[in-house]
Amino acid sequence: GTRPAADAVTDAAFRKQVVQAWSMQDFPADGNGHDHFFATFDKFGEVPWRHPGRILAEVAGSAARQNQFYLETMITPASGAARALADRVGYDADLDALHDKLLADGGLDAVVRQARADADTTDAEFRTAAHCDTPRPDAACSLPYRWISQAGRLGTPERVFAQLALGMRLAERDPRFVAVNLVQPEDGEVALRDYRLHMRMVNYLKSQYPKAHVTLHAGELVPGLVKPEDLTFHIREAAQAGRAERIGHGVSVLHEDRWESLMRYMADRRIAVEVPFHSNAQILRVSGDAHPFATYRRHGVPVVLATDDPGVSRIGIT
Repeated sequence: GTRPAADAVTDAAFRKQVVQAWSMQDFPADGNGHDHFFATFDKFGEVPWRHPGRILAEVAGSAARQNQFYLETMITPASGAARALADRVGYDADLDALHDKLLADGGLDAVVRQARADADTTDAEFRTAAHCDTPRPDAACSLPYRWISQAGRLGTPERVFAQLALGMRLAERDPRFVAVNLVQPEDGEVALRDYRLHMRMVNYLKSQYPKAHVTLHAGELVPGLVKPEDLTFHIREAAQAGRAERIGHGVSVLHEDRWESLMRYMADRRIAVEVPFHSNAQILRVSGDAHPFATYRRHGVPVVLATDDPGVSRIGIT
């Protein structure tokens, strides 16, 4: 059966059950952290969809209290409109032609307008929730924030392309949107099948929208999670074909073909690796000396600490 979420306010036992289902709280060390982590988002997804500004105020306030001075957070802008446009246009293996179809009759620009209007609404809700226009504003009000537009790896090719195109077009037209990324499990069946296609999509769109930034999750993999051959190219493809300026996770780097030359490539071009230690331990069971963090540093690759998803992982940046 189901219960109203409001019951969690007064029923401590129920609240604990909800938090455990929605996060990694008290998750057993020998459990399947990978599946539990990725399953959480559908459970609470309705909340940020209905109240994005309130959720942003919580996230920004937490970041500000941890002495962070800038926030980039990921959203799927105008997801319904982008999906409808993609489904209407369909797929075309000629990416130039597919892009033209999205632009035809102002289709993509209408979705851009919707995304910008949604951002306006979110900004207003954020300012209200954080009391920004009162004598006692929350710490969140002083924290600059920007949006990274995300596309789901498990979608149809036309939907992935449309969401990426929307994100890049937004990044060139609205300073609140700065980059694109790909989310959902990298080891998913569709994600593996279309991995190189997704990198070609990003590469093509970057040529159309050169001012947009690219940050890509890549290498969130370990032996046994995927076939050995799938461990050998994901990070390189993201850095080279996908033209990523930052790589999220990068855990499988030592399994990449010619991994040392890959690290030199990243170091020379200052392509940073975002390292979420806690998440890598929870999802991939990679920690300590088994983590490539020290190897990245020895090879001069820029590294930055990250939380992945602090709410789900139940951690902070500190």
